[in-house]
Amino acid sequence: MKCPHCGKEHSDSAKFCENTGKQLLKACPWGDCADYGKAILPMRANFCPRCGRPLQGNTESKSKRRLWIRRVMVLVCIAGVVLGIVAYLNYRQNSPIVYKGENSPIVYKGEIPQSTIETIVVNGVEFNMVKIEGGTFHMGATSEQGSDSYYWVYPVHSVTLSDYYIGETEVTQELWEAVMGSNPSYFTGNNQRPVEYVSWYDCQEFIKKLNQLTGKKFRLPTEAEWEYAARGGKYSRGYKYSGSNDADKVAWYYGNSGDETHPVKTKKANELGLYDMSGNVWEWCKDWYGDYQSNSQTNPTGPSEGEKRVLRGGSWYNSDWFVRVSLRNGSTPESRDDNSGLRLAL
Repeated sequence: MKCPHCGKEHSDSAKFCENTGKQLLKACPWGDCADYGKAILPMRANFCPRCGRPLQGNTESKSKRRLWIRRVMVLVCIAGVVLGIVAYLNYRQNSPIVYKGENSPIVYKGEIPQSTIETIVVNGVEFNMVKIEGGTFHMGATSEQGSDSYYWVYPVHSVTLSDYYIGETEVTQELWEAVMGSNPSYFTGNNQRPVEYVSWYDCQEFIKKLNQLTGKKFRLPTEAEWEYAARGGKYSRGYKYSGSNDADKVAWYYGNSGDETHPVKTKKANELGLYDMSGNVWEWCKDWYGDYQSNSQTNPTGPSEGEKRVLRGGSWYNSDWFVRVSLRNGSTPESRDDNSGLRLAL
C-alpha cells in the first residue's frame, strides 16, 4: 500500500505512514463505484461509504479470482498444445503422406483396397494380379539405399508410369506346371516355391501359352515397373528393401535361406501387398540391360538392343546387399540358374 502523502510503500496491514505518521488510506476496489481507485478511505473502514460494499474482503476475493483465471488459462493453453500434438501424430499415422527424402518425391502409405486385386484361374490354379496405380518416383540409388551402392544404379532419375498390374507373388512351380506341363526347378518338394532354372526365353514361351489359355496379355514387367512396385508405388514408405528396412522380415537371402528357395508369401508383404520382391529368386524383366540416363522418362522400356536382360530382386543365394529395391543385375537371355525366376505383369 502506498502512502498518498509521501508515496512510500507499506504492507497491507500498516495503518500509519512510517515517514509522515499520517493515517494511510485505501481505495474502493469496486470498478463501478465513483470512488474506485481513490485512496480516500481510512484503514479502519470495512465498507465503502459511497457504494456500501465490502472493502478488504472483496480485494482478496478478486485476487483469488484473478489467480484462478490465470491458472485456468494456463491449463487451457497446455491442453490445446497437447491436443494439437495428438492430432498431428494421429494425422501422421493415418495420412497417406509420410516421407519426402533428398532424392525421393513425396511418397505414401496405406492398405491397398481389395478391388485392386484380380484373381486369375488357369487349369485349376489361382493366382493374383495386383493393380499398381501409376505415378512418378525417383529410380536408382536414392538416399535410403545406402552410400555403398555401385555406379550401375546411378544416376537417380525421375520416372513416370501409367497404371498396370503385377503378380502378387513370383510365378510358382504349381502355376508353371499348370501351363507348361512340367517343372524345371532345381528346388522341389513344395509346389508353392517359386519356379526357377528358367531362362528369359523360357519365360516368353510360358507367357505365350498363358495368354492362349486366359485370353489376356501377360508379359514381364519393365525394369521401371518392377522397381516402382518393389518400392511400394504411391504407398511407399521409403524402405531400403521391399516392405521393410530389415531384410529378414521381407526377404529370403543368404543370411536366412538355408541355401534354398522357400514357398512364396512366407515373408512379410510390402506396402502394395506384394511378396518376395526382395530375395527368394531373381526376377526377369522385359528390358535389355543398359546404363541409366539422367533425364526424366515416361513409361521407359530400356535400350532397344543389348546382350543381357535385366534381373531384379536378389535371391536366396545373395547377401542382403543384393536384395535392395534399387539393385540391378543382368544375364544373357538364354541363361538358366537355380536362383532365377519371374513375376508376371499385365
